[in-house]
Amino acid sequence: MTLRRFLILTACICSIFFIGLYVVLQGERSSVESHYVNIDEILKSYREGKSLTIFSKDRVKIYEKVYERTEQLPVEVPEDIYYMVKFAGENLFICDVPSSKDDIKLLEFHSIPKDGLDNCLVLLAAEKALARRSDKSYTKLILWKTASDIVKRYGEEGVLRAYMENTYMQNDIWGLEAAAKSYFEKSIRHLSVPEKAWLVSVLTLGHRPQDNKPAFTKRRYMLIYRLYVGGFIDHNTYMMSLKDVDYGIHQDINLYPEYTELIMNELKEKSIKTDRQLVVYSNIDTKTVQAAKDAIAKKLEQYPKGINATLAVVNYEKGGVEALAGNDRTVFRTMQMRRQIGSTFKPIVYLTAVTKGAMPNQLIRDKRYSYNLGNYVYSPANFEDYYMGTIPMRLGLVHSLNNATIRLAKITGLRSVGQMAVDLGMKARIKPYLAMPLGIFPITPLNLAKVYSTFGTYGIKNEIGFVNRIENGRGEEIYLRKEAPVRVSDERKTYQVLYMMKDVVRRGTARGSGLITGTAAKTGTTDEYRDAWTVAIFPPYAVVCWVGFDDHRSMGEKGTGGGLAAPIIAEFQKRVTSNLKKVDFNVPKGVVFRMVDAYTGKVTGKGCGSRKIYMEAFLEEETPEDCNRRVASGIIRNKEGS
Repeated sequence: MTLRRFLILTACICSIFFIGLYVVLQGERSSVESHYVNIDEILKSYREGKSLTIFSKDRVKIYEKVYERTEQLPVEVPEDIYYMVKFAGENLFICDVPSSKDDIKLLEFHSIPKDGLDNCLVLLAAEKALARRSDKSYTKLILWKTASDIVKRYGEEGVLRAYMENTYMQNDIWGLEAAAKSYFEKSIRHLSVPEKAWLVSVLTLGHRPQDNKPAFTKRRYMLIYRLYVGGFIDHNTYMMSLKDVDYGIHQDINLYPEYTELIMNELKEKSIKTDRQLVVYSNIDTKTVQAAKDAIAKKLEQYPKGINATLAVVNYEKGGVEALAGNDRTVFRTMQMRRQIGSTFKPIVYLTAVTKGAMPNQLIRDKRYSYNLGNYVYSPANFEDYYMGTIPMRLGLVHSLNNATIRLAKITGLRSVGQMAVDLGMKARIKPYLAMPLGIFPITPLNLAKVYSTFGTYGIKNEIGFVNRIENGRGEEIYLRKEAPVRVSDERKTYQVLYMMKDVVRRGTARGSGLITGTAAKTGTTDEYRDAWTVAIFPPYAVVCWVGFDDHRSMGEKGTGGGLAAPIIAEFQKRVTSNLKKVDFNVPKGVVFRMVDAYTGKVTGKGCGSRKIYMEAFLEEETPEDCNRRVASGIIRNKEGS
């Protein structure tokens, strides 16, 4: 072979080699450039924890159970924490960083910046991003390219932030902020230097001191020393920071177990799953609960031994149960115990009557009636066998007159009265018996409070529950299914009955009980003084109190609603209204007030010669003329309603 042929052959072989090498390198470059991974999945994802936290209306944390705790980092993370984490990533981990000259040339050939690639935490983020692909095989060049893309998109600080936010910190805790609040009960922004070093040690080692104390102590000392060398702390602080750190483990909270169970039951009823991070804002108010408990305790000291009492407090403006209280067995007494409600039913009779067209100054006769029911004659008596004769309708309610009320219910229509009770939300088997207006059926105190909350809203029935709203771990509100508000009675006519009920406190069966002037109330006492009730409405509350013995024995002649139940509500009022002297209700548009003769029911005017008068609320379009021109009303005709 001649020299010329040899040189040509050698040139050909070299050309083929370099062409092949170029093709291989270009192929690798193409492979690297086409190897796309969704780095947002790892860097921007937020791990939602699993916990249930319940706050009261007054923002007291009444319950917390943490199954898996997470917390997003604050916007401003202390610089010394960043410094320690960066130092750990660059010096305390073992990873495949590009360190040799060949590695650097390879990066340059593929135009991959080497910024941040000396930090193992950046490479760790790239590994996690690549691990999410179905193709698990990749070269170190692809790893570096992915890491470089991450740094380019988020910066090295962004990678460190993601690491601090998503790393397991022991005890079902994820992330530095959640760990700070769990171990030290404060944000990382408020930690001391030794506490910061302690947390970063857990972060970078993956265990707590007791798991390997020598290794943990060495790591913590090293981090504190780096802060000293880096100029973050002086020598005195450095020496002080070497002391052991006291830390705690987050404890579950359950301040009000009975309320917690009720809230959990409501969440279950509304199909709200608690297998995620939830924050529940309840309607329970701890101050209201304490006021109710204290009121019961104080008054029971003055009552016969063994008597029980309970309060159910509904905030009708917010649509929630704000407090349940009893001397014992609170949930049983307020939500499960059913007792006859007596005369607290009577306002429903009067609301039905005015809804059917009766006017509050119309006359009705109060006497002992007898009703022939076939097998027997029903002839109820008034309290203490006292009868008032012909009176304006409102006095039947104010003085809780049994016969006047039954007569009014019969004229209005017993079925209509029963339907009104059901529409208001009363959970009872209400049948159109003549004794129905006297509250002969049993219901719970909370149910009665919910019924009268509709009086407070002037006829709009709202769902009354324990849960106000719910948020997830990111503070986003979760849809809470609630019943739509329903109008069940006319606004102005409901107010007319409320206005009558205010006189129960001023001159009726709750007179002298201590209830605040202006409170709308109704007392109730069952046969043989077995149950004493009072319902009181004063913005924003509808409150029901029951007093009695568990075995249904008599409390004696003093065991009336006005004598035992009303004073407890009065004591409660003092505690929740700061000793307010008077309460008022907003007057609906279209309601006017006129002076009425207490004996004739006529609207008074000049020369009417009234001996006793009172103020009455009328609908503007139905205001009677005064007695000089026209008789306001006569005795209601005895006609049967439907």
